[in-house]
Amino acid sequence: MKTVLQLMIVASLSVFPAPALLAAESQTPALSALSQTAGGDVPQPKGGVYARARWSANARAELPAAPQLPMQKKKWTVMAFINGSNNLGEFVLQSDLQQMSSVGTTNNMNLVVDLGLSSGKSMSLVQRMLLLPPKPGKKINPVVYSAEVNRDMGAWANAADFVQWAKKNFPAERYLFIIQNHGGMRNGMSGISFDDTSGSFIKAPQLSPLFKRAGKVDIFVLAACLMQTAEVAYQVGEAADVIIGSEEVDWSDLFQYKERFAYLNAHPGDSTEDMAAAFVNMRQERMAGDKEKRYNTLSAVRTAELKGLPAALNAWTDAVMNAKEPLALLQTVSDAARFESNIPRHSVYVNSQLVDLGDFTGAVAKLSKNDGVKTAAGGIARLLQKAVIANSAVGTNTEGVEYARRVHGLSIRMIPLAPRSPGLLAAETAGPKEKPAVPRVEYAYRDFRLMKDGCKWADFLEWTKKLYVSYQMIETKY
Repeated sequence: MKTVLQLMIVASLSVFPAPALLAAESQTPALSALSQTAGGDVPQPKGGVYARARWSANARAELPAAPQLPMQKKKWTVMAFINGSNNLGEFVLQSDLQQMSSVGTTNNMNLVVDLGLSSGKSMSLVQRMLLLPPKPGKKINPVVYSAEVNRDMGAWANAADFVQWAKKNFPAERYLFIIQNHGGMRNGMSGISFDDTSGSFIKAPQLSPLFKRAGKVDIFVLAACLMQTAEVAYQVGEAADVIIGSEEVDWSDLFQYKERFAYLNAHPGDSTEDMAAAFVNMRQERMAGDKEKRYNTLSAVRTAELKGLPAALNAWTDAVMNAKEPLALLQTVSDAARFESNIPRHSVYVNSQLVDLGDFTGAVAKLSKNDGVKTAAGGIARLLQKAVIANSAVGTNTEGVEYARRVHGLSIRMIPLAPRSPGLLAAETAGPKEKPAVPRVEYAYRDFRLMKDGCKWADFLEWTKKLYVSYQMIETKY
């Protein structure tokens, strides 16, 4: 018996010539793994496009009956925008989708997924589905409502369309929205959901139009690396009551969908903040028994408390720039808790341009003798205490930074470090030696809402960069 997902793959790709279809299925481990996971297999339909299309149309009769839409209102609707149109497809199928399906849709919650899978870099398939509870011999039990070839998972408008569709057809008292894929900030470029087929991604400033079109959600989960930044959180603002994400590199085996959704189903009446805190605490408990001894972070941020972020940052940057204590700042630039430290810091295309906000501003204040700097750092610390609902910071990174002691739940951009050699890098002016695997479209750091709302952090970075380069050159002379 052909599986539901296989049927939709074949039906959706029936416009392609038979050799292309068979090559796609045979060369794509993700699609093969999907059929094995869901169970069952049948011979490929023979003949040309017409024969395959007719087979696919007949096969649709075998799909489970879809619930009548819109469904009755439930406590929660979980909306997962999962981009596997890249090298993460295998992990999505072998772990994440199965974990989600182990709970599936219940009386308390709907579990709706936009799932993208790729066949190399020339063809992808995006399927929109409702995940039902598993059946014997069937770990993944979906009702597939649509399937599209080469639908761009890196387009913010498509993510917004998915949320709109889910809200319309699966109404709920509260909504949890997940974007799962690669993420991070590189050379001022921050984004998520990198689609290898289209070469595009959702740039962080585009989260504003995404939520403007999609509407408000209660919890927004950034299931990706390095996305829990001050810039991203402020960009989303109160379009989400709570944002859950990691300051560090994250792993799909730590997303804990089985535990999270089981908890949500068992405690649908928990407050939004208590639910988010429970998710973060699950990570803390999971990492306590991590056999690989990985360093990792996850935090839940209350967005309503970020309104004062521009003013708090400006008070600190003004104080530091007026204090005339360059060594206090430059020592902290060098010693700050930077993330993804396993990649050389001098590369302009790495994510080590992110530092923990509380650690960085607090460390400068400790070295400073200026009361204004210390007072402003205290203001940022109080803001973080109010904004961060829960924070899991575990392990020690490759540079000896103890996360439990120095990671506070929100990162921010910092200048990259020059290499420790005579060939000094004038902070971000040199080009990369190799091209990034996925084309990345440049946009200005000042396009972030944080800067547009009057925050001077971009000016502070430029000032710090000049100061850092000048002191590096002085040290080289002597």
